[in-house]
Amino acid sequence: MKEILKGKTDEQIMELLPDTLYEIYTSCGLPVLLSLLDNLPKVPIYLSPKSVDISVLRPGVPRKKALAMLPENARHIYKRCGRNVLLALLDQMRGLELYVAPGALKTAQTLYIRQHHNGHNVHDLALRLGVSTCQIYKILSAPVAKPVAATPSYTPRLPF
Repeated sequence: MKEILKGKTDEQIMELLPDTLYEIYTSCGLPVLLSLLDNLPKVPIYLSPKSVDISVLRPGVPRKKALAMLPENARHIYKRCGRNVLLALLDQMRGLELYVAPGALKTAQTLYIRQHHNGHNVHDLALRLGVSTCQIYKILSAPVAKPVAATPSYTPRLPF
């Protein structure tokens, strides 16, 4: 994931990421986004800040006690990404409910592969992105979806 976002401007990142991930990127920063994506790559993330008692996350509260008091989804984030990532999400998302689908990065990965494939670097791309060479070939052989052109609106002529 770092490879996909490395050296990109905010506008380019906005084009690559689905809305929810871009919101996390702009609100919480790249380290929080990368931690979520690296540690919870195939797990749906659903977090409702209203359901989390933030006081259990303050320093000094034993990890076991905090884990026992957190709802399941918050517990997953705490276990795999750490207390700071969970706190950043709860603080910065300002009451928004958060859902990140497991396949949210597929579009970004596909665009990255298409942009960086030079005809000879399939194995390099596979290693960089942590996917199989078969997956790279599959993406490259799939037809590229063409944007749908907007149809001009029709305004009927009225006789008056």
